[in-house]
Amino acid sequence: IGDGAITAGQAYEAMNNAGFLDANLIVILNDNKQVSLPTATLDGPATPVGALSSALAKIQASTQFRKLREAAKSITKQIGGKTHQVAAKVDEYARGMISASGSTLFEELGLYYIGPVDGHNIEDLVTIFQKVKAMPAPGPVLIHIVTEKGKGYPPAEAAADKMHGVVKFDVQTGKQFKPKSPTLSYTQYFAEALIKEAETDNKIVAIHAAMGGGTGLNYFQKRFPDRCFDVGIAEQ
Repeated sequence: IGDGAITAGQAYEAMNNAGFLDANLIVILNDNKQVSLPTATLDGPATPVGALSSALAKIQASTQFRKLREAAKSITKQIGGKTHQVAAKVDEYARGMISASGSTLFEELGLYYIGPVDGHNIEDLVTIFQKVKAMPAPGPVLIHIVTEKGKGYPPAEAAADKMHGVVKFDVQTGKQFKPKSPTLSYTQYFAEALIKEAETDNKIVAIHAAMGGGTGLNYFQKRFPDRCFDVGIAEQ
């Protein structure tokens, strides 16, 4: 599941049920730092909105968390026997560094959290998948994979929207061939009409779900920054 889709209610319902049933399940979270990233902003890239984006960023930034988890693994390997209990305590302490509650958001829902993992290191990914799959009755497990949208394709890496949605384009340069229309699009007409109405009625506000560009509301936001609200992505 992607970091955009995981904001949906259905995703949390599924994780809630998986944690309650304690069923053997592996969930792979592809986190490319695009949670609720507004598209086609007129002023360039914008900071993702929503609490989930901040939570994932906090997990990624915690190098202490990763180091302590590695320490927990090494204890088990070096000593063996019942030391898995000691390793679990170290692991629990590492998790406590993520939030005051002592665990990650996912573990509060009953999923065992593994990560963050470099999603571009295929060898490590295969090893992790094989080990998790081989675990006897692991219950629900969430593997947090961090990737970079557009990685390996310079034009996409340099683009503000990472070439999220494109028309026909030149593969070498990334230049898009957007067809020219003799008339405005429905989206443009909508944006202009809404702005015109808002100029005479200060009670009009605009709300979009990380889709300022797709709805034309980025123009409304430019004209009325205090009356346009991005509530974050809403994939359901």
